[in-house]
Amino acid sequence: MDSTLLLRDQDGCAAAFPWKLWIYTNFDCNLRCSYCVARSSPNAARRAIGPANAMRLVDEAVALGFRQVFFTGGEPFILPDIYEMLAYSAARVRTTVLTNGMLLRGPRLERLRAINSPNLSAQVSLDGATAAQHDALRGTGSWEKAIEGIRLLTAAGVRVELSTTETDANSGHIDDRLLEAGAGADDGEHDAGGDRER
Repeated sequence: MDSTLLLRDQDGCAAAFPWKLWIYTNFDCNLRCSYCVARSSPNAARRAIGPANAMRLVDEAVALGFRQVFFTGGEPFILPDIYEMLAYSAARVRTTVLTNGMLLRGPRLERLRAINSPNLSAQVSLDGATAAQHDALRGTGSWEKAIEGIRLLTAAGVRVELSTTETDANSGHIDDRLLEAGAGADDGEHDAGGDRER
């Protein structure tokens, strides 16, 4: 089903872009990023959506012709039931989970590997080609852990995409050097525009 034909704006015109559903799984996070619009942090209330609600939303999105579902937070991999939500969604629609990549080690990485599919990707936040650029926004030591997370995800066969918040500090370093820093990540959605997500 073509969502650009199914979904219409308030004037009855066909939607110009394919529709995407964003599901906030939780609001707590292992980081406290300076620009987080959800105000996520280790001290934020969890406010988890839960698998039943997430699955209902995925079903509704698929029925309406949505082409992609994004799971975000907080940090979704704090939740023990995130794998159930991702597996359910990826079996029905292209699914992306946004993560800082820092928690995907050991059992968490193995659980993600177990549900991996061509419809599933992990979008890792990498806000600079160097630790100084990234850590200024996300906290000391977070760049090295994100880079290691990208490498571990790639080695596990999980499709990785990069997400960057462009700032004055990193705008001159986003293109080649950022992609080199995240070597192994998919740069198919890389964009040299302004403030954007990947």
